[in-house]
Amino acid sequence: METIIIGQGYNIEEDSSVGKELIKQFESKIYDSFTCLVAFASYGGYR
Repeated sequence: METIIIGQGYNIEEDSSVGKELIKQFESKIYDSFTCLVAFASYGGYR
């Protein structure tokens, strides 16, 4: 299994941004499906 660490956001100048990594993987023929879970939290919502 290969593991990579990617930064947040779509920063085109960075080689390790989430956006660039997703684009690279979506263009790959290795995968045929995509599942994503996303969660956002704020300090105010937590309190």
